[in-house]
Amino acid sequence: MLKNTFTTKKIVLMGLLVALSAALAPLVIMITPQQKFLSLYFIPLAVGAVTLGPVAALLMGFAADTINFLLPPAAGPYFPGYALSLMLSCLIYALWQYNKPVRLWRVVCAQLCNAVFINFGLNHLWRVIQFGAAPAAFYSSTRLISNAIQLPLLALAVYGLSKTALTLMKRHEV
Repeated sequence: MLKNTFTTKKIVLMGLLVALSAALAPLVIMITPQQKFLSLYFIPLAVGAVTLGPVAALLMGFAADTINFLLPPAAGPYFPGYALSLMLSCLIYALWQYNKPVRLWRVVCAQLCNAVFINFGLNHLWRVIQFGAAPAAFYSSTRLISNAIQLPLLALAVYGLSKTALTLMKRHEV
């Protein structure tokens, strides 16, 4: 028999993490006008994926992408491929970490999978569909530096916050 995994507390926690992601979305460090260096919006979603599981990860990824598009400043027309990318990024974190002890190597592996398969795979495909091959290739090459710098910073942040979140969830019976 399938047990209901979405309690009221978990749904509220999902909403709070998506809202925190939306609040952090405009806070980026830019290297050039085309290249963001560090963005913090994914950290709450990754923590939610680690603590709440794969189904919650998919829902939070879709909700966060849609809400971030609706909030100003929107970066252009809505493209559903990026929602799929964010959903799969959250799912990757959930599959690497959910119901497993939080370990730094697992977080780093999840971040590497995101960089290779989502950032340089799917997101490149979406840019080719939207802008053509040449602009997409330029943009992907500039993202290589950004992803290399973000990897250890995001991995440490997600690792520390996930351990803290799991401790708090056990204490408050979420």
